[in-house]
Amino acid sequence: PMVVMRECESCEGSDDALLNTRLDNEKTLLLSRWFHMVKMPTHVVDAEHPFRNVFGSAVPHLFVTTADGKHVVNLDGTQSQSKLWESMEEILENSYEEDTGRALKKTFKLLDKLDSLDDNINNIALRLDAALEQKGPKSPQAKSLKKQLDKETAERDEVLEEFVELTELELISKE
Repeated sequence: PMVVMRECESCEGSDDALLNTRLDNEKTLLLSRWFHMVKMPTHVVDAEHPFRNVFGSAVPHLFVTTADGKHVVNLDGTQSQSKLWESMEEILENSYEEDTGRALKKTFKLLDKLDSLDDNINNIALRLDAALEQKGPKSPQAKSLKKQLDKETAERDEVLEEFVELTELELISKE
């Protein structure tokens, strides 16, 4: 699946239509992991441009489509985030074997877990630094904190691997 975005004169240099920073955009970023992103220049709308017909006569600001082009959703760039998500999810349903909605929910849970692990790792690292400075590297406290830090870091690495596996979905076969 693809997200194809056309630059325009009024918002040149901005991807605001897709990645609005005024709102929580984590879901958009996660959904975009399952798309190929293509950005077209402003002059793609010129009659002589070879890709002019990609946009059709309405010339949307962006559109999402399945790889075969059978399912296309045009967006004008001023759509709400929920409309963008709805459009992306519709295309994903027609593109992947697995349930991307289920994968997305699991991904959010993993991200929450990663946030928690990162907080724990940072706190332990601060305490370890203080213990090393005050009591030295051979102190029982430093050794214990180092062990905790290694455990939390290993768990974070496992969650990151799970995240990667979860987001590597199989495309629908066209055979």
